[in-house]
Amino acid sequence: MALNDDTTLPAPGLEGSSSTHPLIGEVVAGKYKVVGKIAIGGMATLYKAEQLPLGRAVALKVLVGRSEHERDPRFQKRFFLEAATCAKLKHPNTVTIHDYGQLAEEGEYYMVMEYVEGPTLLEAIRQAGGFSTARALHVGIEIARSLREAHEYGVVHRDLKSANVMLPETLEGESVKVLDFGIAKVMQREGEEVQNVTLEDRIVGSPRYMAPEQISNGVVDARADIYSLGIVMYEMLVGRPPFIADQVIGTLMMQVNERPRTVSAASRRADIPPSVDDIIARCLEKDPADRPVDVSDVGERLRACLADLPDTTGASNTESLIRRAVNTGNHSMPTIDVARPAMGPNRFAAPVVLALVTAVVVLGWLVTRQQSPQVEPPEPELAVEVITTEPAVLQLATVPAGAAVWEGNRNHGITPLQLPLDKTESIRDFELRLDGYEVLAISQGPSATDVLLTPHLVEVEVPPEPAAEPVPTKGKKKPADLRMRR
Repeated sequence: MALNDDTTLPAPGLEGSSSTHPLIGEVVAGKYKVVGKIAIGGMATLYKAEQLPLGRAVALKVLVGRSEHERDPRFQKRFFLEAATCAKLKHPNTVTIHDYGQLAEEGEYYMVMEYVEGPTLLEAIRQAGGFSTARALHVGIEIARSLREAHEYGVVHRDLKSANVMLPETLEGESVKVLDFGIAKVMQREGEEVQNVTLEDRIVGSPRYMAPEQISNGVVDARADIYSLGIVMYEMLVGRPPFIADQVIGTLMMQVNERPRTVSAASRRADIPPSVDDIIARCLEKDPADRPVDVSDVGERLRACLADLPDTTGASNTESLIRRAVNTGNHSMPTIDVARPAMGPNRFAAPVVLALVTAVVVLGWLVTRQQSPQVEPPEPELAVEVITTEPAVLQLATVPAGAAVWEGNRNHGITPLQLPLDKTESIRDFELRLDGYEVLAISQGPSATDVLLTPHLVEVEVPPEPAAEPVPTKGKKKPADLRMRR
């Protein structure tokens, strides 16, 4: 399991103790015994729990409860509506939501989900340095199948990325599971006038995967998920997303304004057919109207690309073995059994067999070199996407700019500016002050990822000056009435 801010679960065992996480050892909702902490992120904490009396392992996700906003009846209504809708999703490629609720009358909200073991897609990409075309197409098809069911229910993921896809191993091989449907919408204020900006008022989503319309106006539909799927496909084949900048705001601007190179050009790989380049480019169109009409269309195109790959066209057994070794990332030569001749000993048999094996080895080496050229190392990841040893950064960019940022009696400077964030359990309170505008209070909790806040300041309404009273004219005669009288 993984959190939706790219915080991934540690592989060996569980972390945490009851002293630092009071939920451990408790029974939630009378049937979920919390046995350990899995991971913690900016929007939620993830625990492993046991469902009683079934003894089934489940994942308990507790949303961050640091804001007065979460006690707002509108937030409660939106949470239960989204949770109920997402709980209807039962596709095999979607992590199932079993239950949801509130820990106490004014406590944090939680979801109980299917417990999945295995690496995230992000971890698998980093380990492999990029997927074979066949494997990337397979994963993309399975993600599209999950999205198709969600879109039929009117659910838009809003935060699809490689860290929100898991690759558990099954008896049939590698499986694909998409998680965290609806979380981004729950954590986002929609249609509300925000006076006190808090943690959830940041841009909800991951800058490297967000559709341009999600950044520019916040209005998204199913086509935003198609854009994010295109980013994930690109990342699987190239080894990194197409848009990476030194700062979050730079990545957002690239998403809105720049077009990426084709996948084959960016990866310098000759094994990626033009049809794959084309469908990914279509998904990454800046205008939603130019993207595929729906995710079912994307899935069909990906299946057609997979069917057209060379190793499905009836190649010889030796060629298929070589291609399979290359496509799975295993560049060691496959074992080839050479049958003994039916006739008696022949002094020419051994040299002929040796020549054949040598030819196969040389051919495999050439194919491997052709299909797996040297790829540039991926650019370093930003803390906004994964937990690193570097501190997270709070980026403040008010509209208009130039507001002084005060924390107690300390003036940090004027916006836009960056402040380091720690991972402690403390909340920092700031005031934004600008002449002619109302003072705006914001609160920011600890975070393992970068946070971008762009609050709009409200102008101070200046009451109109009262009209001047007429000056009394004591001792003065009124001007004569010059009108003629009849």
